[in-house]
Amino acid sequence: MLQTHRLLVGDEQTLREIRLRSLRGEPSAYGSSYESEHAFVEADWRRRVAGIDSASFVCENDDSGAIGLVSGVLDQSQSSVAWLVAMWVDPEYRRKGVAGLLINEVIAWSAMQNCTTIRLFVTDGNVRADRTYEKHGFRRTGTTELRDRDNTIENEMELLLIRKIK
Repeated sequence: MLQTHRLLVGDEQTLREIRLRSLRGEPSAYGSSYESEHAFVEADWRRRVAGIDSASFVCENDDSGAIGLVSGVLDQSQSSVAWLVAMWVDPEYRRKGVAGLLINEVIAWSAMQNCTTIRLFVTDGNVRADRTYEKHGFRRTGTTELRDRDNTIENEMELLLIRKIK
């Protein structure tokens, strides 16, 4: 059975293990690198799970432990915007709904933070990720960025959160 939950203080080792797995397995998909984050000390990981302006979520399988990771981060300059970052799903569990569960966690967290927009960047040419995000309502904005680390093009996507007024 798949279950998602937010990582909290005390879950630093879980975050470290799954984040390093994602960076090692797909280095071109992220703005950071395995080497950079492998050098983090425990306090760095603790800051990530204890952040007041961010939240990390994992998806776990009863048999395999942590099989997916995503984080939501509040935009520092626009209080109504959150960013979906660090999405990763173990290759064995792709196309099985894990990404959707994780995306929904960030959507719920962002709504609780009173955000009206969630943005993300997806590596140019990552068709599977594009389709996954589109399936969950994200649309390309037309904004692109060139990643400093390796000059990879990244495409911005966003999801507008609509609230019902009672």
